Amino acid sequence: AGQFREIGGEHSVFYIESLSADKKLMNHVFIKNSTPTGDDLFVANNGYQYTDAQTGDSFLVLLDGRRYEGELVHLQPSGLGAEWFPDGRVLAGRWALGEYAGPAVAP
Repeated sequence: AGQFREIGGEHSVFYIESLSADKKLMNHVFIKNSTPTGDDLFVANNGYQYTDAQTGDSFLVLLDGRRYEGELVHLQPSGLGAEWFPDGRVLAGRWALGEYAGPAVAP
């Protein structure tokens, strides 16, 4: 089983459930990043590290996943937020413990 690890200080948490036999493909990837304006949550079935040959910069490529930006409660979307899906759909509005609860309502 994988372990949660802090990266970049206390503002980011990274989890990989397992690695492929050749240790190049990450399975069941979870990343939570806290910013002054809210939280970002990334979840993917797989991922791998890519290094640009020209610049030497490294990137994490996530496959078959989704991204949530907004309020979290117990690491689940709760409150106002938006979720982006691999097929291009975006759900923005209110969330309740991980479930979409409808569009945001203006006060």
